Amino acid sequence: AWRNHKCLRIARLGAKYSAIIRSHRRHCLVGIYMCPWTPDEFDGALSRIFAQDYRLLAPLVDVFTPLIYAQKSGRPATWAGEFMDGSRDFVPRRRLLQPILDVLDFPASMTCLTEAATPSWGVQLFAGAEVFADGTKAEQFARLAEALRQRWSSRDGNSQA
Repeated sequence: AWRNHKCLRIARLGAKYSAIIRSHRRHCLVGIYMCPWTPDEFDGALSRIFAQDYRLLAPLVDVFTPLIYAQKSGRPATWAGEFMDGSRDFVPRRRLLQPILDVLDFPASMTCLTEAATPSWGVQLFAGAEVFADGTKAEQFARLAEALRQRWSSRDGNSQA
């Protein structure tokens, strides 16, 4: 009961702020940063501790952005792709997923993201200034971003949106 109460409280706050945004910018996409854990990990910590429930938040937002910082979380760079592929089990259909990856994991995590069976709608790169300041890395990012765009535009009927 307490877990559900906390999740509903966060969802109500989300509804309030989503309504404010949409009242001023009707066509603005609304997103939310998410803890990158699946609902089952760590004894349900996503809802138990963070009070984040994808089902309750889905009607309020257009884009979910899990913060997938692999190295900082002690996970392999493949985590980005694994998260995307596992997301089919818990992210409601018609909701977009746009992970934020850490520059410490670049380019490996972004490469894995482009190879996931479930395509990402996009990507953000935390602390990406060093990538964009380096011509070679910036070109690599551009190639990977284009690969994501291509995957998204050719996605099959099993995608999130």
